[in-house]
Amino acid sequence: MYRLLLFFFIYTLCQSSFAALATGPDFELEQQWQQQLEDNIVVGDIVWLKEHQSRSFMGIYAESEHEKKGTVVLLHNMSGHPNWHAVIGPLRRELYDMGWSTLSLQMPVLGGECGGREHAVLLENSPARLDAALAFLKQQEEHNVVLLGHGLGAIMAAAYLAERPLNNIRGLALLGLYMLKYTDPRMYAANYLGKLQLPILDIFGSADALVTNARDARQLAISLGGNEEYQQVMLRGAGMFFEGYEEPLLKKVSKWLTHLPSK
Repeated sequence: MYRLLLFFFIYTLCQSSFAALATGPDFELEQQWQQQLEDNIVVGDIVWLKEHQSRSFMGIYAESEHEKKGTVVLLHNMSGHPNWHAVIGPLRRELYDMGWSTLSLQMPVLGGECGGREHAVLLENSPARLDAALAFLKQQEEHNVVLLGHGLGAIMAAAYLAERPLNNIRGLALLGLYMLKYTDPRMYAANYLGKLQLPILDIFGSADALVTNARDARQLAISLGGNEEYQQVMLRGAGMFFEGYEEPLLKKVSKWLTHLPSK
């Protein structure tokens, strides 16, 4: 009886997530994140960006008041928000302290916990948000832009640049880039990596088996595409969210950013 009840619970949860697929992103969850963040941002300001003629979405923009190194656009992982406590929130604040402007985006999200297969649909919605972010930065006269994504955000960034090889993007940082080959072809990042011709940092933790086990496949995709500006870095002991490895993660990312060629 217990197993039957457990199966029914998981099935119901997955069915609710599949229902969300019919209508796209979970805007109610986005609104919850907005309400949570509106009065709790210390570094930067909330900005509202618009997807073409569609609804507005939230970003957190922190413009450097010191050095003008460029702007890092950050994309969070599944079901997250632009000030997520793991990876994205700390990086956006610390990179700002180092002289980088940062724009952290609320990317499309789904509720529920059914995994990568369901989240693949969000790749249809993410390009419009990146278009809006880059249009905003153009208005700020910012021309040196780097994309940095974590998890699903890394897949979204790679997919975007594979279809839009933009000259003003200086580089792409992929943190914890998993490749879900057996869920949905859109979630298999190797399909995008072979098309990219810009500096790429692929950084992951050795304890993140899903990402570590696919590192050779990512390297092969890059090699077949002929990109010689790809760097793979493994942080020994780190997991998907780099808990306890925030400092070495920041050092690796900031060092890579420092050596990017100017546009």
